[in-house]
Amino acid sequence: MNFSTQSVGVDNTVNMFGKVQKDAKKIERARVTESIDTVEFSNKEDKSKNGKFDVSEAVKNLGKGILSPFTAMIKHPVATVGLIAGTVALTTLIPVLTPVLAVGFGAVGLYQVGKGTYDAVKNYKNGNYDDAEKSFDKIGQGIVGTVMSAVGIKQGAKVANEAKLMNKLNVKSLTPQQRTEIATNVDKSGYFSALKDNVSLLFTKNGLKSVGKQFTPSSIKARFTDFVEGFKGNRRYGVECEEESVVKRKLTPEEFRTTPEGIRRASLSDEEIQTEVNNLYNEAFDKLGVPKEQRPKLNIAKASEKHGGSYSKSKHELEFNPESYKAGTFEVEDVMMHEATHCKEALLRAGIPQERANQIVKEQLISRVMNGESEQVVVKGSFLGADMMTPPKMSAKMKNEFIEFAKNDLYTGEMNSDLAVYSNVLETKVCPRHTSPVNPAELAEKQQKVQPLVDKISKLIADNPDFVSQYGSEEKAVLELTRYSVSHNVRYSIFTDVKINKGSSWAPDYIKVPELSGEKLAEAEQSLIDNITTIEGNGRMSGVNGIFAGGKDFNQYQFSPEEVLAQKNGNNFVIEKFADKIQKMKEAGTINPEEEARLTTAIEKAKLVIEYKTKGLEYYKYYTEMINNPNNKELTETVKNLERELNVLDAEVKKVSAKEVKIVSKYMKYYKDVATTAIPTSAITGMLNALAENDKKVA
Repeated sequence: MNFSTQSVGVDNTVNMFGKVQKDAKKIERARVTESIDTVEFSNKEDKSKNGKFDVSEAVKNLGKGILSPFTAMIKHPVATVGLIAGTVALTTLIPVLTPVLAVGFGAVGLYQVGKGTYDAVKNYKNGNYDDAEKSFDKIGQGIVGTVMSAVGIKQGAKVANEAKLMNKLNVKSLTPQQRTEIATNVDKSGYFSALKDNVSLLFTKNGLKSVGKQFTPSSIKARFTDFVEGFKGNRRYGVECEEESVVKRKLTPEEFRTTPEGIRRASLSDEEIQTEVNNLYNEAFDKLGVPKEQRPKLNIAKASEKHGGSYSKSKHELEFNPESYKAGTFEVEDVMMHEATHCKEALLRAGIPQERANQIVKEQLISRVMNGESEQVVVKGSFLGADMMTPPKMSAKMKNEFIEFAKNDLYTGEMNSDLAVYSNVLETKVCPRHTSPVNPAELAEKQQKVQPLVDKISKLIADNPDFVSQYGSEEKAVLELTRYSVSHNVRYSIFTDVKINKGSSWAPDYIKVPELSGEKLAEAEQSLIDNITTIEGNGRMSGVNGIFAGGKDFNQYQFSPEEVLAQKNGNNFVIEKFADKIQKMKEAGTINPEEEARLTTAIEKAKLVIEYKTKGLEYYKYYTEMINNPNNKELTETVKNLERELNVLDAEVKKVSAKEVKIVSKYMKYYKDVATTAIPTSAITGMLNALAENDKKVA
């Protein structure tokens, strides 16, 4: 038994040993297979770390960025629900947060696109190709954020316009008809117009008042009560009804096209419009006394219906946009005479001897240093308009020293591009707009080209230590004085360029204008002084500066001298031509009551615009004085009174332009009138992007 028992034991041991051997072989095969798989995997190139720029990897990262908010939504369902619920609650209680969030997250999206693009280009340039690919993730996040903001921009415009109208009427809610009218106008307007409506809520006096009223405890409490009652189901909605009402307002382009005159203009061929424009072009220049050989080329080019036309001195070309005429936005008579006035003034200035023009401009810029600039001065151009800066405050001693420096080194007649480039690089170093630091070698290279000017700027600051106190550091003070130096160099170069070149920069073909003397020279010199003010004003009105409009109901720079002259001439021409049309129709016995009413209204409006612009020119003079004399109470009161008069005149202009329009409103018969809540998708997207970014950092 013992044996047999041992035999059994041995057999079992052998069997077990064989099984172990087999298992060992299986494990070994598995290990070999795994190692083969591992070797095969390791041999496959990892494009994210191969030191090369791969388009496929960049596109993949771009897609990741675009999908990041949706990925965050899946990974954080509870947080997503909380975000949506919180946003709905906030925008229900305080509706003006809708445009605020739309603009805010839209700006963040644009920054991310710009930042990602900058990093991608910089890393690619420096040979960091893998990092360049990764930068496309940030671009993707910015794209989705910007797109989602654009989606909500019109809803934000509706809320913004509702808030401003409630503030204007001093009511807590609007009627369905008022809401319908606002919604209709916003839907018909473009996205840029909707953006302006959103932004104006934060950068105009009326807008800020509107925002403030919705933050009052009584307003929030009332909206909360409405929200709770609606949630409980206590609010009665009744049935949907339609109501037709008649309102007076300016016709939209779509509405104008349905009028008899709009239908007539739409039926005109390009040749017929060309003939009409040519006739008025010649008549306007004849009236201004401009010789035919000096007249600009006429170019009829289609553009946005909001743009009537323009005169370009650099090309000596007058452009007219037929789309604005067909949409009823502008009259040909007004555009032709307005732009012809700008051209005539440019031709007048071209007759000033160059040395005298240089002297006038120098005197004007020195006067600005000594007596005070406007709120902001131009430094350089940008795709959004002019890059502006607040002029530095200098002591009387430093002003005199800066003027000597400007006379010798800045008022040269040519733009010092090296100084402008150095200023840009220095700005990035002192006020970094990006996370990547400035390359010291690049800064040194740019500085070397303008070292004599840099030394003089540094000496100016060293000799005037009090100047540094307004900036907090010597480095920032150097930057601001450098930027101000660039501004004087740029302005001098632009303002002294009085010749008109109809050729190109490399093959100039100057318009021959005889040098002036006597009274004509004095008129031309005043035109140059007025033009300096007008160009500076246009810089403040362009791009984003125009949207912000100086925080007023109107932009004060529309009242700069040459612009007012062009406006007055254009409207006087409209009055003359339209009165002549009415007279001829009466004489021929072909008077049409509707057409007569249109022409009569246009004449009445033109007269009011002339009055408005004339008052504006007076306002502009006092406003400029007030900027540099802020403690003069009498001057401040004069400006405020003129502002009030201008706003009354502006309202009259809008009133006379208004037409009766039928509006069909759909509304609930028993609906309690509270502002409609819309979820600002840009806010949700922005917050989800932030969650996704946080996940990356944690990982």
